[in-house]
Amino acid sequence: MAPTILPAAQVEQLDFSEAVTVAVGDGDSKQQFLLHKNIISRHSKFFRKALSGNFFEAKKKSINVPEGDVATFKLWIQWAYSGNIVLLSASEQEHQNDDCALARKRCGKLYVLADALEDTLCRNTVTDLLKKKLLLHHGPSAELCKIAYEHTPENSKLRKLCLDWLVINPSGTWLRDHRDRLPPALFADLAIEWGVVADDQSWAIDPFNAPKCKYHDHDTEVPACEEGPEESPASNKTT
Repeated sequence: MAPTILPAAQVEQLDFSEAVTVAVGDGDSKQQFLLHKNIISRHSKFFRKALSGNFFEAKKKSINVPEGDVATFKLWIQWAYSGNIVLLSASEQEHQNDDCALARKRCGKLYVLADALEDTLCRNTVTDLLKKKLLLHHGPSAELCKIAYEHTPENSKLRKLCLDWLVINPSGTWLRDHRDRLPPALFADLAIEWGVVADDQSWAIDPFNAPKCKYHDHDTEVPACEEGPEESPASNKTT
C-alpha cells in the first residue's frame, strides 16, 4: 500500500552544499548520520541554532543528540528531506494489525522528537495524521497516551488530542484494562473534563470535527491555517 503523503508547508530547492555529522543515541546504540546542514536546519530550530555562529558544534560540524532514538530519528530524516511522514516499511504495512498500534506508537515518539528538535511543522503533521487516520476507528492506544503524558508538556497538542478523544468516547472497560499502564495525570484530566462536560455538553470536542488548527502549534515560521473544508478522514491512505 502507498504511504500517506503529507507535504511540507512549502516547496524549496534543497541545498546540499554543506554536510554535518549527527550522532544519535548513547552507548552501543549510538549511530552517526551524515546529513546536509541546510536541510535539517530548515526544519529544526535546534539544529539551526547549534550549527550556526560560534558554537562548538558549528565549528566542528558535528552534533550529538544523546537522548534521541535512532529508529525515530530515521523517521524524522525522511520527513526533513521529503516532507513525508512514513511510519511503516513496506513489509510492516503488509503485516500491521488493523488497529495500527505500531504506527500510533511511532507517531507519539516522532512528536516527542520533533518537540525536542523544535520542529513545529512536524508536530502539526503528526497530530493531523493521528486525527485524520490513525485514531479514526480505534482511538489513542495506552502506549500513545503514556508517551504523550510522560514525554510532552502539559499544554502539548498531542496530550490534548488524546484527551479529547477519550472524553467523547468513554470506555470504562478500556480504562480498567489499561489502568496499570496509563499515567495518573490522564485519569485526573479525564475526571475534570467529564465534570465540565456534565455541566455543559457544548464543551465536549470531537477531534474529527474540530477546526484545522485545534491540534496545531504556530509560530512565525508556521502561521495559522486557513479555515476551509478538510479532506474526509476516510479518504486517507494507509500509512
